[in-house]
Amino acid sequence: MSIETKELLSKREETRKRRESLLLPIAREGRAMTQREKAADDSLAAQVRVLDDVLDRVNDANRPARWSEASHSIEVRTPARPKGHLFAACLLSICGAQFSAKHTREPLSPERWAKEKLGDHYAAAAISASSLAAGGGLIPQDVAEDLIEALIPLTAVRRAGARIEPMPAGNLSLNKILTAPVFGWVGEQAPPNAVAPVFGQSNLAAKKLRALIPISNEIFRFAGPRAVDNVLADVKRAMAYYEDLGFLRGAGGQYAPQGLLYQAQMAVAAGQQGGYSANSSASPTFTTVSADTSAMIQALLNANSRMISPTWIWAPRTSSALEGERSTLSGMRTWPEMERNYFRRYPFFETTSIPTNLNVVGSTNIDSEIYLADFADVAIGQGPIEVRRSDQAQYTDSSGAQQSAFVRDETLADVLEYVDLGVRHLGSLAILQGVEYTIGMN
Repeated sequence: MSIETKELLSKREETRKRRESLLLPIAREGRAMTQREKAADDSLAAQVRVLDDVLDRVNDANRPARWSEASHSIEVRTPARPKGHLFAACLLSICGAQFSAKHTREPLSPERWAKEKLGDHYAAAAISASSLAAGGGLIPQDVAEDLIEALIPLTAVRRAGARIEPMPAGNLSLNKILTAPVFGWVGEQAPPNAVAPVFGQSNLAAKKLRALIPISNEIFRFAGPRAVDNVLADVKRAMAYYEDLGFLRGAGGQYAPQGLLYQAQMAVAAGQQGGYSANSSASPTFTTVSADTSAMIQALLNANSRMISPTWIWAPRTSSALEGERSTLSGMRTWPEMERNYFRRYPFFETTSIPTNLNVVGSTNIDSEIYLADFADVAIGQGPIEVRRSDQAQYTDSSGAQQSAFVRDETLADVLEYVDLGVRHLGSLAILQGVEYTIGMN
């Protein structure tokens, strides 16, 4: 037995023991598995199947070497895979199998389509470990988690450090302290006055973010190596844009999350502790920019924000304006640390979900917004992600016209995400509106 085969066997046995250690306590307790436990078990099962497949191939490749009594070494490598690749590969495999069932004499199952058309044994293992092998319509949980990880580099709020709280049942309660305990100096043997802290609770309820994505069946007929990446890129870009839009500027209500802007404004209007919302100074200069941003930082400090992960979020135009500012005396950059993606000691992220055509302090429709928050106090309630597909469904396109996926020779992917946003301490929010920082400002 080769050293490579021993390593694979050892890895498979280790993965099998991890799965056993996960399932045995649940069996002893006689309880049902949670969504997270199911997802972890599905992932481990998929890893075992992948290792089994690799071992079979290694043994098959070793047979000619033993028959010819030749000594050949076989190197097994795991290729680098981008985040979210597994999700897109499974989606393509499901749609491709459905298409082959209707248009070929020898239809392929989703698992076989992943193996033979994409050459992706990881996707095949993930599909076979779920109900998709029997034609089910949902991507398994481990693939959904893969998509969530793929969203992080594209979504400003997630990148800024917002905490991800699992919300498998569709709701979540966030406990918070509204007023801290009160201390005071007392004399010897003098009893202190008891002032209890005031507690509060934020209740998150799953809001549904949904996208319908028509995919031409030509992709499945002539799927090349870039087809998976193209499908994945469309899904990620759409979800990231609208996630940021809801998390930052969502008005709230029954169907949409309440973004940071409205939570800060409501706190200010109600006179609650924390939350800062102000308008930027007109005709921005270095002096007014310094004053406006200093007021935002000071607002968090005055509200006793923990400042664990303070981060700026603004539109790309704001970065361009601030990076272009130079001293009138020395000609040097006013904010040189922006080369390292920092502004006034804290990191910043950009998103086009913040508009640059608002009308708050002037009449020129060029206003934007700047957000500063300690994202250690911002929580994203993460519910499940579901993916469905059909080549028979009808849908409404961007122009409002009714279209038929069957007539247009398309497969319609329906992606649903359940999510909400909450803030543990409103004093960790500061919003600046009416921002007119543009290239060439004084």
